[in-house]
Amino acid sequence: MSKKSKANKKYLENDDNDDFVNDIIKSLSNDKSKDDIKAEIRKETGNNKNNKNNKNNKKDLVNKENKTKLVTEKELVTEKELVTDYKPKEELVIEKELVTDYKPKEELVIEKELVTDYKPKEELVIEKEPENKIQTKFQINKKLDEINPYNFNYEKKTVTLDSISVRNFSLSVGGKNLFEDTDLQLGYGQRYGFIGKNGSGKTSLIKQIPSLCDDNILVLYIEQELILDESRVDTPLEYVLGSNDKLSLMQQNVEKLRIMFDNDEIDHEKLAEAESELLSYNTDLEKVKVIQILNGLGFDDKMIKQPVNIFSGGWRMRISLARALYLEPDILLLDEPTNHLDLEAIIWFETYIKSWKKILIVVSHNIGFLNEVCTHIINIENKKLCTYKGNYSRFKLTYNKKLENQIKEYEKYEKTVKQMKKSGKYSKKDMDEYEKKHVPYRPEMYNNFSINFLEPLAVRNSSSNYIRFENVSFGYSDKNKILDKVSFGLDSESRICLVGLNGSGKSTLIKLISGEIQPTEGEIIIKEGIKFGYYNQHFEQQLPFNKTPVEFLQDYISDMQEVRKYLGTIKLEGTAHNKKIGELSGGQKARVAMVKLIIERPHFLLFDEPTNHLDIETVEVLIESLESFKGGILLITHESELINSLDTQLWYMNKHTKKIDYNIESFDKYCEMILEK
Repeated sequence: MSKKSKANKKYLENDDNDDFVNDIIKSLSNDKSKDDIKAEIRKETGNNKNNKNNKNNKKDLVNKENKTKLVTEKELVTEKELVTDYKPKEELVIEKELVTDYKPKEELVIEKELVTDYKPKEELVIEKEPENKIQTKFQINKKLDEINPYNFNYEKKTVTLDSISVRNFSLSVGGKNLFEDTDLQLGYGQRYGFIGKNGSGKTSLIKQIPSLCDDNILVLYIEQELILDESRVDTPLEYVLGSNDKLSLMQQNVEKLRIMFDNDEIDHEKLAEAESELLSYNTDLEKVKVIQILNGLGFDDKMIKQPVNIFSGGWRMRISLARALYLEPDILLLDEPTNHLDLEAIIWFETYIKSWKKILIVVSHNIGFLNEVCTHIINIENKKLCTYKGNYSRFKLTYNKKLENQIKEYEKYEKTVKQMKKSGKYSKKDMDEYEKKHVPYRPEMYNNFSINFLEPLAVRNSSSNYIRFENVSFGYSDKNKILDKVSFGLDSESRICLVGLNGSGKSTLIKLISGEIQPTEGEIIIKEGIKFGYYNQHFEQQLPFNKTPVEFLQDYISDMQEVRKYLGTIKLEGTAHNKKIGELSGGQKARVAMVKLIIERPHFLLFDEPTNHLDIETVEVLIESLESFKGGILLITHESELINSLDTQLWYMNKHTKKIDYNIESFDKYCEMILEK
C-alpha cells in the first residue's frame, strides 16, 4: 500500500480521528454521507495500489450534484475554493498550539498568537456564514487581518541606546496603506511631537517601535488608560515602586532570607549582606522620588495611600505615567498623555519632561504642551514622515513657507498641462506620460475650514452684567461645601478662565450658570434675553444617537440646505450627514455639537474642556473663531494656547477656602505658583 493510501486508511480506521474526518467532510459537502465519501477514498487508494508503477495515471471522482471533486495529486476544490492544494500523500496535521495558512507539502499549523487554549478532545469548529455559505479565502484573510491587522515592512533598521533608524519602511493596517517608502530617524536626548490628521497612522506607527528594539533596550508605551487587575489592593506608591524589578527582587530576597534566618536555616552573615545591598540602593530616596512624581500629577497624600483599584480611568492613566517617569525607559512613547490631566498637572509634567535625557515620542493635540516640550515635530505628509526642528509654532512657520512653494509649483504644473492640451500638438498618450513624470506633490492644506460664530442678537443695555452672583454658596451636603458666599459679575466682554485643583468647584460654577444645578444659598441673576452656549467634555450626552446630524440640527434650522451648509463649513464629510450620530467618530460628533453652538447664536459661551476629542487642526480653528467671537466667554481648559490666545483673566478656585481669587496676574505667574507648591 502506498504512503498516501496508508495515511487515508489511518484516518478512516482510527476512531480517534473520526471526528476530525467528519469536520473535513462537512466542510466539503452538505449532501454526501460520510460512508459514501469513505467508500470513495477507499476506492481511490485501491486504484493507487493497482497503478503504483504509473504515478501519473490519475482518476477523478466527481459528484455532479455537489460539484465537488477529489483529485489524487492536484487539488481538492469546492465551489468557493476554500481548500486548495490537497495532497493525499501527506497527513493533515494540527499541532496542539499552532495553525498557519495551509501550504502544499507543509503541515497545517495554528500560530500561538491566533489560537489559544486548544483542547484536543473538542472538535475543530468552522463557523458557517449565513445561509450555510462556505467561507472564501478572501473572507478568511479578512478575519486574519482583524486579528493581526498590522503589516510592517522595512529595508533596514539600526537601533541602539543612542538612536533609532528605520530605512524605507511601509505600514498598512487592515489593508489600508498608512506609510509608504519612508524613513524614521530618532536621536538620543530629543523630544519628538508626532502630529497628523486623525486616522493618518500616528498611534499605529508608535505601536511598532517596541518590536524594533532588542531586550536590552527598555521601551514603555503609555496609552490613555492603565488596565489593572481589579483585585489589586496595593497603593499608587506601592504599585510604582513595585514596577522597579531590581528593587522589587532585592526586597523579596531580604524578606525570604529573614524568614529563613528566623527558622535557623541560614546564618546572620548572609542576611546582613542582602540587607546591606538593599540599603545601598537607598529605598527612602526612591520612595521620595515616586511621591514627588505622584504629587506633581495631582495625587495628594490621602490618595497615595488608597488602593489603585478604586481609581477611575483618568487617574489610572496618571499612575501609569508616574510609573514611566520613575523607570526612565530608554524610549518613552506617550499617546495623548494630557487627555486626562488637568491644567495644574500639565504645568508640572511639562517642566519635568523638558529635562528628559533619552528618546521621547509624544502624540498630542495639545498645542501648548507641544510648544513647551518638543525639540522636533514629525508631521505625516502624503504617507511620508517629515521632521522639522523646533516646537509646534516653529513647525507651523516652516511648514507654511513650504506649503506656499508647493502651491506655486503645483499651479505652474497645472498651467503647463492646460497649455499643452490647448495647443493640440500632443496626443493623449503624450499627455499621460508627461503628467505621470512631472506631476508634483499636491499640497495638503491645513485649517481649510472655519468655525464662524454668528453675532448674537441685540439685547437691551448690553453693557450691563449678563450674569451676577450674589453671595452664592453650593454644596452637596453641609459637610461637603464647594463654594462659599461667592459674588461676581460677567458681561459681553468677559474672557475668564477658571483654574484650580480637581474638586475646587470649576465645573460646579459653570453648571450653576447654565441652570443645571441650583445654589444652596444666595442668588444668581441672569439678564433677560441672554442665551448661553454650553459645551462640555461630555458633549456626547447632549446628542441624540438615534438621529442623523441633519435631523438633529433641523430642530434648530428647518432648512435642510442651510444645515448642510453649516456642516460643510466645519468640514464634516458629506457621507456623515445622514449617518446616525451614534455611528460617528468622537471627532465627528464634536463637530456636530459645535455646529449646534453656531446655530444657537449665543450671547455667552460656557466651555468645559472644549478641546477634548478634537484634532490639532480643529483646536487651532476653534481658537481663531473664539478670538473674534462677539460675546462673553467663561471656560475651563488644559490647553494653555487657548488661555494665552484669548488673553483671558484667570480666576483661581481655592479648594480650601471655597472662595475665588480674582487677582492672578498672568498665566506665567500662575505656572510659577503651581511649581512652587
